[in-house]
Amino acid sequence: MMSSHNPQKSNTIFHFDSGFWDKPFDCSFLDLYQIGEICIECNGEIEEHEQSVYEITYVIAGTGTAFVDGAAIPLKQNDILVNNIGYRHRIKAGKSGVLRFAYIGFDFNGGADESDAGGVKRFYESVPFCLIENGSRIKQPFFKCINELYNKNRYWQALLSNYCQQIVMLSARESVSNDTAPPNSAFYNDNLKNPIDNAVYSIMRYVDNNVQNSCQVSDVVKAFGYSLSYLSHFFKERTGTTLKNYICLAKTEYAISLLENDADITATRIAEALNYSSLQAFSKSFKKITGVSPAEYRNQLGRKRN
Repeated sequence: MMSSHNPQKSNTIFHFDSGFWDKPFDCSFLDLYQIGEICIECNGEIEEHEQSVYEITYVIAGTGTAFVDGAAIPLKQNDILVNNIGYRHRIKAGKSGVLRFAYIGFDFNGGADESDAGGVKRFYESVPFCLIENGSRIKQPFFKCINELYNKNRYWQALLSNYCQQIVMLSARESVSNDTAPPNSAFYNDNLKNPIDNAVYSIMRYVDNNVQNSCQVSDVVKAFGYSLSYLSHFFKERTGTTLKNYICLAKTEYAISLLENDADITATRIAEALNYSSLQAFSKSFKKITGVSPAEYRNQLGRKRN
């Protein structure tokens, strides 16, 4: 049975949904089966269905309750709910106001085991469900995904693929740093109390908080007092990716925010601020993650705004 959201028509204010059930959309190590956004009236309900794929739900506005195999999970704005395959799932809006949320349904493909995403896959496989509070960082990738499907401008396939990967990886990352993960969820892991794991997540937060200060691997080494070889080994072992790759991802996220919010800043200035050796090096790193160069990304922003 497909895991599509099927609200009763009388409860639906609007429902945008794109399904790829016959031919999943290739997102590198992911296969995208469904993406959409729903707004339902107070007391409205999404009928119960069995998860045939992994699902991530982001609450845009309102309150409600999700049910996973009968377990009630309160929902509010900016919450993220992760559902695993094989569980019964439904959502009900609260008694006052509307409930609006976006969602994606996906599965991992063979590319996950052959890439840095293998650790992310194993992470999701162990989760019956997980509630992540204050997951507002997921909002923009969700909206960007849906915008690409609506507009289908140039490079939309590459951008959609990258935004879906961001949603999946950011949700995994936020879950382990979120103190409200339910004890019965496999995201709540006593192993996180391990000093090495604590160090990994401290390093991730350090990079996130200092990326605008041209954070480099050498800065992390200095800040935490580990040798470069030791730090590189345990970070890759625990996260499935290298510290250098993680810093590049954080820098790209920051560069995107600058391109979107500062019309006067140039790609050259961003490259200098983030301590890239050249504009070409910055453009190459940016394109590797987003699928387009900084100039192409800005041009797309201009066309959308016009």
